[in-house]
Amino acid sequence: MLLVVCSLYLSAAQGKKVRPKNRGCTATVAITSSALLLTAAADDKSVRQTPPSITKREGDALVSGIKCSHSISSYNQIYWYKQDESRALKLLGYLYTNNQNVEEDVKGKISFDGDGRSGSSLSIAAVGLKDSGVYFCCDNYDPAIFGSGTRVTVLEPGLSVTGPTVTLLPPSSRECRNQKHQKRKKTIVCVASGFYPDHVSVSWEVNGQKVTDGVATDGAALRPEGRFYRISSRLRVSAEDWFRPDSDFTSLRSRAKVRDTISPDL
Repeated sequence: MLLVVCSLYLSAAQGKKVRPKNRGCTATVAITSSALLLTAAADDKSVRQTPPSITKREGDALVSGIKCSHSISSYNQIYWYKQDESRALKLLGYLYTNNQNVEEDVKGKISFDGDGRSGSSLSIAAVGLKDSGVYFCCDNYDPAIFGSGTRVTVLEPGLSVTGPTVTLLPPSSRECRNQKHQKRKKTIVCVASGFYPDHVSVSWEVNGQKVTDGVATDGAALRPEGRFYRISSRLRVSAEDWFRPDSDFTSLRSRAKVRDTISPDL
């Protein structure tokens, strides 16, 4: 019997767990907080930014919701940026010691407090859909050091955080006619659908070891029906591995496993 597990991570709500709908397999999806779209500086341990992710509804206030602190004595400026889907960084403003300087186009919407010599927090008066994105603080001196980022998700009206329906598909019959074609590859497909928002990733392990070779995952979740998202990942394995009874394909993080058992037709 071959055990195949794919792992999905939904980062819209930090630390929360949901049990998604499931077709014929036992599934658990852990909602995690990994949301970086920009690589922070190598020394970003000196800049602490929390939380990793925030989920809000339209009209909610984000009061001192994103916090940034440092202990670098020679640094006295903290800059704030927003990164949207284009991955370009937009300057929101900065603190020079305790003097707040907000960009004109976000005045009245965005505000900061704190002191550039130690820490700052960012507030948004009333969030809208356009406020979704990844927010970064930055200690601006030489070198500039970025925080780890906070992903802000503003839920669309009528939608709530929803876990995926997970379907695990075995190789097609044409790929698995028999054991004689040992050089042929077999494709296992993991499909996650019906989830919102789109913060889902998939990873694989083979016999306890993380694998990236032979893995092809959609570059981004698709929204074919305009409401919920769908993403798929494909794992290509050798026929020898597929037909080996003790082969074990497992997710990267055991606490977030989505399990389904597939028995090859020997």
